[in-house]
Amino acid sequence: MDVKQIVIALACTGMLAGVSGCIGSNQPPGMETVTLTSPIQSGYVVDIQNTDGDVTIIASNTSLMSVVANKTSYAGKDDLKNINVSIHPTNGRLTIQTTLTGFSLSQRSVDYIITVPFNTKVGTITTRDGAVMVSNVSGDVTVTSTKSQIIMRDIKGYVDATTTNSRIEVIRSAGIKKLETTNSGITADVSDITAITRITTTNSAIALRIRPTLNVILDLQTTDSGIQTSGLSINITTSQEHYLVGTLGAGGSRLIVRTTNSRITVEPLFSS
Repeated sequence: MDVKQIVIALACTGMLAGVSGCIGSNQPPGMETVTLTSPIQSGYVVDIQNTDGDVTIIASNTSLMSVVANKTSYAGKDDLKNINVSIHPTNGRLTIQTTLTGFSLSQRSVDYIITVPFNTKVGTITTRDGAVMVSNVSGDVTVTSTKSQIIMRDIKGYVDATTTNSRIEVIRSAGIKKLETTNSGITADVSDITAITRITTTNSAIALRIRPTLNVILDLQTTDSGIQTSGLSINITTSQEHYLVGTLGAGGSRLIVRTTNSRITVEPLFSS
């Protein structure tokens, strides 16, 4: 047993001073719900910085932002005081932040449910091991998570989403900057893109609906599976079993789509 294993073993048996529990112990988790409210000044952008846990943010007919934070610590209820949730304004941004104090080998997380007024701009959302669901907000939204799904719907701005080992779904947005995951599928509506937009995964399918009037160069590649396009007037310049390049409209910006061991499908996006 190396030094690291010895330290963890001592912590889990309560023999290491200052350690407040460990993953896999029989101690029931501590749980607590904190609710915060805050006005949002005109023009401010809302950011969420979480350590671990889900983030759900939706717009509603309300005048204040409401933050419901469900805190969990597997070190027990006494450790909940070391999980802090705050809202603070800085330079035109309103940041909802999770900070951890004290030392613990146990899992700590905060699951957020955030309600904002209509037309609120959302900027960045970061978390680990937590699903992110964003709906009906404004602004260019960047989401980063790990091992959990990202679902974005009715975003009045461009979206950028990165996770691992879980799916990404984007339904109705102003456009796509980047979508990236691994070992899970991507489904997206593509109304517009940036100069170069990448949509990538591994070992899973990518299904895109693209606005027929979009001027774009399509650059699609997979391995060990096919590429299917239907309902779009694509001027194909390169067509191979697992690789396709073609121009939609006048071309211009480039949409790069990559996966492995699964198919890519492209079809028209019509206004709903």
